[in-house]
Amino acid sequence: RLGTIFTKPQLTRQPVSILYSKSNAYFNKDHTQIQDLSILYVATRLTQYPVNFVLDEDVIDGTVAAEHKAIVVAGVTYLDPAVIDGLADFAARGGVVITTADTTVNIPGATRIDLVPDAPVKAAQAQLAGLTDAAQRKALDERIQSFRGYLEFSQPTAAALKSVLASKGIAPAFTSDLETVAPGRQVRGEIEYLFAVNVTPRAGYAGFGTPVSAAANLAFVDDGRPIYDALAGTPMQLAKKGQQLTLATNLGPGQMLAVARSDRKSTRLNSSHITISYAVFCLK
Repeated sequence: RLGTIFTKPQLTRQPVSILYSKSNAYFNKDHTQIQDLSILYVATRLTQYPVNFVLDEDVIDGTVAAEHKAIVVAGVTYLDPAVIDGLADFAARGGVVITTADTTVNIPGATRIDLVPDAPVKAAQAQLAGLTDAAQRKALDERIQSFRGYLEFSQPTAAALKSVLASKGIAPAFTSDLETVAPGRQVRGEIEYLFAVNVTPRAGYAGFGTPVSAAANLAFVDDGRPIYDALAGTPMQLAKKGQQLTLATNLGPGQMLAVARSDRKSTRLNSSHITISYAVFCLK
């Protein structure tokens, strides 16, 4: 067997983290962070970056510095001084601190993204408030409330975040020419599991959206480790293109592709519970 079978995943620290600041939530009663964070999370799905949410204490106690390569700070108008110091120290030691245009706290060494993540949502809501035509109001309200609409609202943040992270040498779990392939990543010892989930919704703005089949070209960094189909338990046949291993695949509605990587050679992997465990991991 290749590695551990897990039904309840332990926490895997991802290269990229997003700050939920409790000090900001206490001092900023408008709670401007919440919608920004939801947009940011969707943006990381569209760019194939698994993420962890972290708290002020994770910055202060050194967890962020020890376990992450980057942290995104959005919608923050106040931070405890100890958190600012921790973030500044993280940046000074080579960590990447990314702030958005609605973060008014000065963090030395931070890289600024010149956009407000939830601005597209607010613009659509303002437009809705000014409409009087019933049909136009219904159409726009359906877009605002829909999964597809939220994907569209998240695209500017996704593009900006992807550009900054790439410029800092922080790679996603894999790349996809179809943005609606969401990532996941779990590590158990020397085994790294990567998950690619097809979240493509059908055309139109129909509520939370009905998933549909989709074709995608995926690429994994060729780091010398073999790649296994974690559900079939067998080595995968991938095409080598430069420094990448590529896979052309057709994914069913909501289908998850699970792969495993390890330095250890193996011919078999028994992972009958991965689908269940990923559902828990993905929804958290």
